[in-house]
Amino acid sequence: MGQNYMVGGSWQTDGLPKTAHSRQEETEGKRFPNLMKDTSKRLREEIRLMTKSEIDAELSKMTLMNAEEAAETAAQAVAEAELAIVQAEEAAKEADDAEADAEAAQAFAEAAMLALRNSRNSVRSLR
Repeated sequence: MGQNYMVGGSWQTDGLPKTAHSRQEETEGKRFPNLMKDTSKRLREEIRLMTKSEIDAELSKMTLMNAEEAAETAAQAVAEAELAIVQAEEAAKEADDAEADAEAAQAFAEAAMLALRNSRNSVRSLR
């Protein structure tokens, strides 16, 4: 199961084999490049990566917290994680809906092309 992670602002992979899902995502990115770019851009705008010095400062604050402050911080972190889960579930549903729409549009296009070919063939046979 290949995992991707960011190093120095660029995405790296751990070199493990890709899963069927990651291969499908890669294929989707080739079929719908603008959708993938828009999604990636939106994610980059929403997610802020902390620098090492910011992480060190947060850790220093944590070591100075009393039990009540730590509990409040943990509760806020849980609430943020729950919100992120809800947003991820909504995004997954939107992606599923978009995939279903794309499949329906593809089926419609294929049916239209077949109907056009059949109508051309029937016109030729009448001549």
